[in-house]
Amino acid sequence: MSLPSWRTERCDDLLCFHGSDREFTVPRPLTHFGSRAAAESAPRSRGVMMAFRLTIGHALRVPDSPGGGDTWEWLRSAVDQGVITEEEFLKWERSPSDGAAIDLLASKGIDGLVYENEYEDRGSTSWVIFHGDQAVRVPVPSPDDVSEVPFPRR
Repeated sequence: MSLPSWRTERCDDLLCFHGSDREFTVPRPLTHFGSRAAAESAPRSRGVMMAFRLTIGHALRVPDSPGGGDTWEWLRSAVDQGVITEEEFLKWERSPSDGAAIDLLASKGIDGLVYENEYEDRGSTSWVIFHGDQAVRVPVPSPDDVSEVPFPRR
């Protein structure tokens, strides 16, 4: 599939972290992943630190907002970038759901989101998956593990 002129970003087998109040193996759609520091300070982080390897082929860059953004903001950004039309956005807005938003963006070749953190670990990059199989749980490396690659910053 060839994509239009708007730019997407990708991550291949990127080590990312997620902080939560519960353990899980397969993340839900729209789960956020980022640096260890971002995961530790995320609003929903309640002491459970998990590590995942992410693979996202065509992530749309969206703005960050308190709490990690919401679907309405992400789709407005998609309109502003020319990914979806105003008409498509308004149709979604009449009956909004996360699943419908994922389906709409997926119909344009988008399979995830990426944003620069403004709140947790400011300046680091975070990723949002659309499907659980884009994230594979791995053991959490120790904070001083030299094999942990520094987290990407814009």
